[in-house]
Amino acid sequence: MPTRRDILPEHLGSHLTATSMMEVEAPDRAIIRLTAQQNQNYSGVDRRGENVIDLTSPEQRQTRIDRFQTVVNRPCGGLSINRFKLVNRGEVTTPAILLPAAGKAGEPARFLYSAMDLPARMRWDDLWVPGHIPIAEEFWFIDIGAG
Repeated sequence: MPTRRDILPEHLGSHLTATSMMEVEAPDRAIIRLTAQQNQNYSGVDRRGENVIDLTSPEQRQTRIDRFQTVVNRPCGGLSINRFKLVNRGEVTTPAILLPAAGKAGEPARFLYSAMDLPARMRWDDLWVPGHIPIAEEFWFIDIGAG
């Protein structure tokens, strides 16, 4: 299991702008510690310190909690295809990956790294449900050899 210290931002290079990090403090608390610069540019909002569970629509919260808990407790990764509905009734599709990391060697996973390459034409104002971070309808757990 990689630790937070093992993940060096300078090694992510250009992918860092698409990378976010959350700290899972409890099943219903996943605090955003690093906001992907792409997300911040598109939304105009720095979400650091916010609970991503609270930013999830009520009908999708339990699904997000279940996915996050499986990734940190098994541990495993997650691969998804995200479809963002837009106000003009269009749709933007983008893949994403979710990977766990421990705080220190020997500790259980508690950090989640997420990377999603948002299309340049997408803006948060275009989302059909502004203010919520939608979950992916297509999601697969992936074996990372750690659980």
